Amino acid sequence: MREVTVIQRHCEGSEQVQELLASCLDFPAYYGGNFAALDDCLGDIDEPTRIVIDRRRVTNHDQDAWFDRLCTVIARASQENELLDMVIRYK
Repeated sequence: MREVTVIQRHCEGSEQVQELLASCLDFPAYYGGNFAALDDCLGDIDEPTRIVIDRRRVTNHDQDAWFDRLCTVIARASQENELLDMVIRYK
């Protein structure tokens, strides 16, 4: 099983995480780098994959809002794609 870890405290923005996931999960070249495209590509995963999210609450609510959205997209995709697993760890 391949595994990707996203550590919230290391994330400066959505683009950085989108690039990390695209690279680690071999998304196609046409990947749009937005949440809709992320949802589509996660739905297309065809090998066992786990995305581990190391979560922490932050004082910057703008960062927390986009990270919440990211987690929502990944969680929904993991419910729809049996080959995708999501683990959230709170730090």
